Amino acid sequence: FGSVDYIAKFGIPIYPFGYIVALGWILTVAYAIVKYHLLDIRIAISRVLVFSVVYGAVLGVPVFLGLHYGRLLYGRYGFNWWLLPAGAIGVLASSGPAIYNRLQRRLESVLLAKQRRYQRALLQAAEGMIEVREVRKLVNLIVHILTKTAGIKKAGIFLYDESDNVYKLESWRDRQCNQEEVEIKAEDLAIKQIKEKVEPFFSSSLEGKSPGLEALKEIGAVLIVPAQMRDRLMGFLVLGEKKDNGLFNADDISTFRTLSYQGSLAIENARFLEEFKKNQERIYHSEKLAAIGAMADGVAHQINNRLQVFMAIAGDMGDVLENISREGLSEEVRKNIEHCKYCVEKIEKNAVHTAQIIRGILNYARTEKDTGIKAVDIEEMVEIAFGLLRVKHQVGDLEIRVEKEGIEGRAEVWAIPAQISDAIFNLIDNSYEAIQERIAQGDKVEPDIEVKIKGKGERIEIIVKDNGIGIKEEDKIKIFAPFHTTKSSTISGTGLGMYVVKKIIEDNHKGRIWFESEYKQGTSFHIELKAV
Repeated sequence: FGSVDYIAKFGIPIYPFGYIVALGWILTVAYAIVKYHLLDIRIAISRVLVFSVVYGAVLGVPVFLGLHYGRLLYGRYGFNWWLLPAGAIGVLASSGPAIYNRLQRRLESVLLAKQRRYQRALLQAAEGMIEVREVRKLVNLIVHILTKTAGIKKAGIFLYDESDNVYKLESWRDRQCNQEEVEIKAEDLAIKQIKEKVEPFFSSSLEGKSPGLEALKEIGAVLIVPAQMRDRLMGFLVLGEKKDNGLFNADDISTFRTLSYQGSLAIENARFLEEFKKNQERIYHSEKLAAIGAMADGVAHQINNRLQVFMAIAGDMGDVLENISREGLSEEVRKNIEHCKYCVEKIEKNAVHTAQIIRGILNYARTEKDTGIKAVDIEEMVEIAFGLLRVKHQVGDLEIRVEKEGIEGRAEVWAIPAQISDAIFNLIDNSYEAIQERIAQGDKVEPDIEVKIKGKGERIEIIVKDNGIGIKEEDKIKIFAPFHTTKSSTISGTGLGMYVVKKIIEDNHKGRIWFESEYKQGTSFHIELKAV
């Protein structure tokens, strides 16, 4: 205002910019209040009204007393007339703040009754969350409470997924849909700002451009509540607007902060219990396989001893039959000798095949007992998987081509032998069954399964290629989905094979898996793992 009132006094004409600046200041404050939710208008108006009533009385009563009764008392009793209003001001001014605070609390309790109720409900729910043992149930419970009890239009929870290094929207509810598939990379600008904020904040304060910021904007995030444990961002709550279009005040934010902290403890506890359960299952599985492996060693030893006897006897009988002179024998006897020779050869062949089957089972059992990460020879795993394939499908004449490219010596990766053996066996087994399905449909093809092992710097790529039935376009997006199978009814299939393979490669070994396929032409599956 100095440009208007002060400079003009010296006769210097100047345009009244001060009024424009004053108007701009008012608009700026109004914009800040709306954008950053600085003020609940209902509370503001109630405070102004209470203040006006209380301090109107504090000032009005003394003025009324002074004007109407002061001079009358002075004329009648002869003492200073201003003592009455001054005394009234002293009494009312001292009691005014207490009266103001009491009235304001009562009025706010009426205006915010609904809000206080849901805040109490949220705090009670937060205390009970520690009893929930499953992460999925827990995040769904939190979101349900926020949308139903707190009256929020949209709510969701992002949790950190260590395997993919992303924050995934694990649970989401709004009026349009119950679940959104949203992922924000841990290095995204949005996550960096959330980590820096620590305390709950409004999404309007996020700055810059990134996929994560766009994702938060797209789902309608208004308030973001970080969930931190020991300086680690476990995840964060995302809240939309209230159903009554009210503002989030300090009490709301404090309640959500408590809910977030309790939720973090509960999620950490649930994850620990889930991991503990998995470890117990692994220990039980390992002990069971160790027992099976020990039994398989003993059984294989006993059977192999007898097979050696069978093969030795069959060999001796074959030599005897070969050396029998056919001269002077009748045609019928000659035929019987040839038949016996044929039977001996079949016995010897089946004994050899049985030994191969036992060796395949024994090799597989030995890999299953080894559950630690170590250097694994891929060629050895392929050989074990192929041995098990022969056992499962009773094929002795099927050959699988194994080629190496860009690798000198052994092709080794860091892996858990049992799991990699399972994954490769699943791929080879699927290839064999895909070929059989193509043949069943009338296509005349020679079974061809090729395994190529390629060196790619610090990684090794394993390719399992076949000339089987292939995958239809509409089925490609569902290949890794659980309980989905493309196998015909004549071929067994639970729909879990490829889902498990993907979990083994990507979750347990931090590798990659993908495929290329053309219907009735064949399929190639690609696996990438860290090289030794």
